[in-house]
Amino acid sequence: MKIFSLLSILIGSSDTKLTDGGIAHHKNILSDRDLSSIIPARLEYAAAAQNPLPNPRFIFHNKIPKCGSTTMANILAALETTNNFNLIHYHPCIKSPCDKALDGRKNSDYLTQELAPEVEEASADRPLVLVKHHHFANFTAYDMEQPTMINVARDPVSRFVSSFYFRRYGFNRNEGVRREFIGRKKQEMGLEECVMSEAHECSEAAFLEYICGSDKFWPECGNISNPKSRERALERAKKHVLNEYLAIGILEDIENTLTLFERMVPTVFHGAPAVYRAIGTTITNQTSTAKKEPVSDLVREKLEKGPLRHQVDLYKLIKAVYEQKLRDFGISK
Repeated sequence: MKIFSLLSILIGSSDTKLTDGGIAHHKNILSDRDLSSIIPARLEYAAAAQNPLPNPRFIFHNKIPKCGSTTMANILAALETTNNFNLIHYHPCIKSPCDKALDGRKNSDYLTQELAPEVEEASADRPLVLVKHHHFANFTAYDMEQPTMINVARDPVSRFVSSFYFRRYGFNRNEGVRREFIGRKKQEMGLEECVMSEAHECSEAAFLEYICGSDKFWPECGNISNPKSRERALERAKKHVLNEYLAIGILEDIENTLTLFERMVPTVFHGAPAVYRAIGTTITNQTSTAKKEPVSDLVREKLEKGPLRHQVDLYKLIKAVYEQKLRDFGISK
């Protein structure tokens, strides 16, 4: 299975090791000389020392689509060698063909099988960092210690708009390659028409699934497409935000997010803000969605009060918790 590594093309080569289920990166995408010139000397943060990680051996970023996941993956790839951690970046399906009863975004059977040897070898001095589009999961059900969970969220309307256009046009770097994926009829339907007509594509709430989790463990997470089921899914997602995640950053405040991660998980994220300042614009220019149009106030209001209202509610909680953590760590916005 192949995985796209943007900066290995844009900035430099990246040696990787193919596995049955994905790719484990094994070389910085920036040269050691470049990294040493932009990353400050490591500091021992007192706050981090006073708040040890739930699992210092295994950190999992179960990334949400269109929430800066490509940016985060490439920053981690740049830091892997310098900070001495083992980065694994999987596609949603571990094996091909994809058996969705055992694999993909919502099921973890194959994922945990693939990870078991890596988790066994991981240590606090050389942790395993997993990046994957994946619904929150109960790793203890697979006789594994629950990882330290992190994520990045995005304003739900902005995320929805980006996803809508991405399904049609893809990234700026290869505009139009997804047109056959979405189909001609949907390709021609504009966002405003889709929202105002309440088409199925514009009435979904996929954001919740990644935080709520797999319905294998939490049945209330399994029928989010049904508006009547979203309230229970929302409450489960809120519990996970408050009790299961070390931190969830905010894409619109990415530099402070990376600073917070650096303070809370210095073994992995030391130097992340500096790397972002060096290459973030390059990543953004290449991974932004093609042909994305601004959303009208009318469409934003209909989305926020309609199909995205539960996501908006969850985002408000995520943002409030995030801003409190910034204050706790003395990070100024």
